[in-house]
Amino acid sequence: MVDPIYIALGERIRRRREKLELTQQQLADQVNLSRTSVTNIERGRQAVLLHQLVLFAHALDLKVTALIPSAKETPSLMRAAPEDEIAKMMKRLRATA
Repeated sequence: MVDPIYIALGERIRRRREKLELTQQQLADQVNLSRTSVTNIERGRQAVLLHQLVLFAHALDLKVTALIPSAKETPSLMRAAPEDEIAKMMKRLRATA
């Protein structure tokens, strides 16, 4: 399953790349990735590491925060509150200790 946050991120990257009239290869060269990786990122099929996100923002002349999708764009991310997820992790850790 493809994560909605990466789909939204990829769409933002693709729209900006197209606005700047860059090819995928030109963008790939600027962020030190293959064109195939840029294709996969734009389609949400490949995760982006933090340093890559910074490189994308620089290449696209944007702030990093402009690339990060909002909760409204990725509602499935908001299924459980972060506190609930932390509580579940702590319970699992206690169970294994």
